[in-house]
Amino acid sequence: MEVTLESSVEDPMRNFVRILEKTDGTVLRLQQYGSGGVGCVVWDAAIVLSKYLETPGFSGDGAHALSRRSVLELGSGTGAVGLMAATLGGEEIEDLTSPPDYILMADCIYYEESLEPLLKTLKDLSGPETCIICCYEQRTMGKNPEIEKKYFELLQLDFDFEKIPLEKHDEEYRSEDIHILYIRKKKSPGVPVPGEQRQFFRSAGSPSSQRRLRISNEQGCLARGPKKGVEVDCGSDFLPFRLQMIWGQVLSVLPLTLFLHRR
Repeated sequence: MEVTLESSVEDPMRNFVRILEKTDGTVLRLQQYGSGGVGCVVWDAAIVLSKYLETPGFSGDGAHALSRRSVLELGSGTGAVGLMAATLGGEEIEDLTSPPDYILMADCIYYEESLEPLLKTLKDLSGPETCIICCYEQRTMGKNPEIEKKYFELLQLDFDFEKIPLEKHDEEYRSEDIHILYIRKKKSPGVPVPGEQRQFFRSAGSPSSQRRLRISNEQGCLARGPKKGVEVDCGSDFLPFRLQMIWGQVLSVLPLTLFLHRR
């Protein structure tokens, strides 16, 4: 198992590919760019969370824990975590009509101005049975400690959470400064409001004004294994605050948290 990089021969600074090998020997090839926003590269927390999804402690015996489950990734960037989840059997999603079984998020605790929108998004998207798995890198420079502190102060108002011990992370892809949390919405009378929540999911999953793209490589498809293609549905205008992607079997919403507020 390894993560490697491939640079463009024509312009090595323009784009490069990060290769993530799965435990079964297949690989995910993730296109990155040397310039652009934070969503243009694969961050370490995404690798740690992707590999955690493959651990026996999470996957369980028999069918994988994600098998036939609805999985949504927030702040997906290059889509590393969503693609990994898709290969592990997540349910194929054509329209988001109810709270997902899992919400995955990697390295979303970064910009202070996005904290409240992020938490509102989690409240609106999650149901009482939704398991939110948050992986983040603990940073000590600048305002990062204050941002992290504020995030947890706000999080505990509406959610319960627990930290996954480091020894339960992937044996190779782990770090003492990268943490994984299980988060669940607190049970409170009258929350959520079923009618309002159903209306949100109907509008969020609208397939209007969409076009189809195909992502593949010489080894087959990124998200569905050898000799199959991955269909990606996205808004036809490709605006960053409208972008929705269906990675074969997993719906990813880009970029982190602003999905609800810049429609």
